[in-house]
Amino acid sequence: MVCEHHPKIRPMEKLVPPAYFSFWRWPFRKQVSSVLSCRIAQLCSSAVTPNGAKIAVVTSGKRPGLRVFSLPDARSLADTPISIGGTGGALAWSPDGKLLGSVQEEKTVIYRSDNLSYVAEFRLPYASDIAWSPGMNFVVLADWQTGLVVPTDWSSATRRTTTRGKAKGS
Repeated sequence: MVCEHHPKIRPMEKLVPPAYFSFWRWPFRKQVSSVLSCRIAQLCSSAVTPNGAKIAVVTSGKRPGLRVFSLPDARSLADTPISIGGTGGALAWSPDGKLLGSVQEEKTVIYRSDNLSYVAEFRLPYASDIAWSPGMNFVVLADWQTGLVVPTDWSSATRRTTTRGKAKGS
């Protein structure tokens, strides 16, 4: 299990300390197994793969981005710039951990998790959430006014052939 921690700003400090993650192994003990080495400034959201092998984070600031790290060593695997909007960057992994859904400004984007290459995009004026069906046959997209259940053959999505992600080490 991975827990997200947001340190509070102390009196007389102007900058919020970066967020960090603690990693707990089952069975739980009174002490944390380890603290991940990465510190994330301006963290908006995070999500761990169903098998616990990766964590995705959305950061804000001058260059908002989506990043994927391996667990528990926190090695950076991929990153891509995004536009923050909707719920501040809601994330959802597919049940097999091969795809990652990201809520962005007026859209939800699906990426391949290994390198954050573009798979599909769904335009929603008030995008707010994403969820996957257990069998991965459908993805559920929500905005402030409605919800959509979309087959994962991506035939109803906007497709692009260019890769917007950048894989580390390639």
